[in-house]
Amino acid sequence: MNKLFYTELTMGSYKEYAVTLVGDCTKYRTFVSAAEAKRFMKDMENSDLLEKFMYYGKKRVPLSAVVKQETLIMHRIDCPNGSVSLWYASLRGDHLEHHSGVVCGRDYLCIPYSNTYASLNAFIRSHYSVVRPNRKGGNGWIECKALVNGKWTKMSELRDAV
Repeated sequence: MNKLFYTELTMGSYKEYAVTLVGDCTKYRTFVSAAEAKRFMKDMENSDLLEKFMYYGKKRVPLSAVVKQETLIMHRIDCPNGSVSLWYASLRGDHLEHHSGVVCGRDYLCIPYSNTYASLNAFIRSHYSVVRPNRKGGNGWIECKALVNGKWTKMSELRDAV
């Protein structure tokens, strides 16, 4: 069972307020004030704690609001053999279409019936399943970059600018 714990830390004039979720996994979030941390705990009552804990206060923005249709998106993984694996996709409608890439030094072409993804996270999970099958999860907004105005920019920076 998941439980929440509130803590305050004081070091000299510095104060930190935090809420820790302990259960199936342990997650930790800091807040700028005790009131904010306590409000967070109240909002967590009677909910799916893990899901709500992870996304509380985060801006949910659809991919189509962040990049234009056909924008090229890249995900990079360092391979065990020292090479780099790159996958490329583009936004088509409300999903990503995977084009091609390089997997640990060799060209990689997608199979036509398995090259669409509903989210950045689904795209990177698929990439990891090919290159590093033992890896679980990741955050597509942080790990992917989009080619905007000739420059590769982190998706999280583009999302935060919306």
